[in-house]
Amino acid sequence: THQAAKELDAMGATARAWMLEKLADLAMDPSRFANQIKRMQGSAALRIRFGGYRVIFTDSGVVLLILKAGTRGGIYKGAR
Repeated sequence: THQAAKELDAMGATARAWMLEKLADLAMDPSRFANQIKRMQGSAALRIRFGGYRVIFTDSGVVLLILKAGTRGGIYKGAR
């Protein structure tokens, strides 16, 4: 989403490259991260933790839609 793109752009270059690599790994083989993916309470969205960062996303089986990405401090505000 536009918001997720803005949040990724706000990260430093090294963190952004690392996060994009992790997201590509998630898109290619979601079963590899199965024990790290949690369903958000009261929502159809899922979340995964990559180090100190969190990613909120939906997965239709065909499209992996990143809703928000960022540090734990403010990522959950307005996520539902």
